[in-house]
Amino acid sequence: MVREKLRDLWLGSSASAMVLIDGPTEVTLKEIGVLPYVPGNDDWSDRLHGREAMKTCPSCIGEIKKEVLKCPFCGEILNKSDQPKTKWYFSTAIVVVALLSVGPFALPLVWFHPRYKTTTKVVVSFIVIALTIWLYFIMKDLYLQYWEQAKELGLF
Repeated sequence: MVREKLRDLWLGSSASAMVLIDGPTEVTLKEIGVLPYVPGNDDWSDRLHGREAMKTCPSCIGEIKKEVLKCPFCGEILNKSDQPKTKWYFSTAIVVVALLSVGPFALPLVWFHPRYKTTTKVVVSFIVIALTIWLYFIMKDLYLQYWEQAKELGLF
């Protein structure tokens, strides 16, 4: 009863109120669930009256709680603005295609990638450089074998 009366009584920004009911009793606003007005805080009156802060889903126009990250009605993810958008050339498919086609020249894509950890960058760099060196020696041996065969056939 006392708490409901105090809930209806708005005391501005004071931290506590003295209530005379069978003697003096100090009740803090936090204790009864009443928060003082804070400029820039739009849902203070909703919390004052015991209502949950609500917002509208931009996709299905359903009314949902303000803290919800995914709409329960349509399944739309609502915090897209919180996630930074990555550039198209940082997608994993583009990085893999670049590494397979130009080898070590694509390593800056790996090193400037915002989501890869340092260990991932080091491991990928080591693998790409090792494969490049290995392929160099294989191509050198193949070229020398081709050159020898061409000399034997009298082409050069």
